[in-house]
Order: sequence, then structure tokens, then C-alpha cells
Amino acid sequence: MLKQFISYNGLPISSGDAHSINNKRIEDVYSQTEIVLNKYGQLIDKECILTFYNSPSGLYKTWGNLWVLMRKFGFFSKFGSFSYPEGRQYFWSWKINKHEVRETFKLLESFNALDKDRFDPLVFSVLYHFYFKNDVGDVFPCQDEIPTFDERFFNSQVYIRLGQKASASVWFTVPLGKSGADSNYIKRLIQDLPFKVSEKHWKIWGKSSKGKWMGKKIRLTDFIDG
Repeated sequence: MLKQFISYNGLPISSGDAHSINNKRIEDVYSQTEIVLNKYGQLIDKECILTFYNSPSGLYKTWGNLWVLMRKFGFFSKFGSFSYPEGRQYFWSWKINKHEVRETFKLLESFNALDKDRFDPLVFSVLYHFYFKNDVGDVFPCQDEIPTFDERFFNSQVYIRLGQKASASVWFTVPLGKSGADSNYIKRLIQDLPFKVSEKHWKIWGKSSKGKWMGKKIRLTDFIDG
């Protein structure tokens, strides 16, 4: 039975506060994320999406660039659009498999040379769902008992977004206690991540006398040093 866990909300990208990792090559961000999750996580699901955004201001050609992408990844892309005060944004997206990742990074390099409009011209996003595991590779027990606080988040997940700029959004829930992680585990985890985490937005959760999960905000250094 799970008695306690620690959570970290790495600020969703939609808020504009995602972890910036612009001082690293996008290929390095991807490979380092893969290394960290292979070390600390048991992968449940991984989704890779490549999205092309048109330039409403005409800073670069839509159909010429779209033709290049369709020839590489297929003519049956997912199409969408949304409006904003100055006009309308259109986009096309493809699911990318593991055999297409190398080609994706080659295209990102060329598309990143284009002028940016409201969005980066081409964005490669990867969403990982996983359970945390210990140093010998065994999954920490009872992670399926961790409550879902937000339907958009899987316990746990990492979302990286790679284009002209790179950023990451994370939601960690790590069991604590004898069969879970300790402060040294959390310290090593954050040191290995390809981005810096915030001191804030950490909580330790435990059950009340009525069996309800209650979270207490903590500072990361207090937990690690305490």
C-alpha cells in the first residue's frame, strides 16, 4: 500500500513557463532525455509528432515546404487550424516512428533556418508516459495507486518540444519510503535531466486520517538536504 509520494509539476508549455533548454542542440536534448528515462523509468507509452506551421505573414512558403514533408512522411497528415485576433493559423502533423527520427532531425535543421512567424515552422514533440524504477531496474511498487490530479497528466510524464527553440514540461510522481525512492534518488534524477528544475512546485503527499490524499508544498533543497 502506498503511503507517501513526492510530485513535481514542471509547468505546462501552454502557460509559457516550460523549462527552456535553448543552450543545447535539439538532438542532444532528445538523446539525453532518452538516456535519463531509460535509467530511471519503465516506459509505458511514447508518442512522437512532427508539426508544420504555415506562416500567416508569408515569411516562408507553405506548399513548397509542405510538399517536402509529405514526400517524406506521407500525404495523409492530420490537418488543423485555429484563429487568433490577427488571422488564422494552419498546421499539418504526422506521427513519427523510431526509424524516422534521424530524418526528422535533418529536416528540423533545414527548417530552423526559416524566419519564425507566430510559431516555429517545424516542431518535433515527444510525449513519454512511464513509471519510475529503482537502481536495479525494478519498478517502484504501487504507482498505479497514485491519484490522478489532472486528466491531462499521466503519472509520470515528460513532454519535450523541439524546433527553433526547445522546451520541456514534466509531471513527476515518485513513491517514497522503504520500497520507494529517497532524497538521494531525487537528487541524482534532477542532476541527470537535460534541463534545470524549479525549487518550487514540489509537494509531498500523504493520506489524512479520513484516507484523503493531502499535499504539502516543499522546497527541493530542503527535501534533499533534510
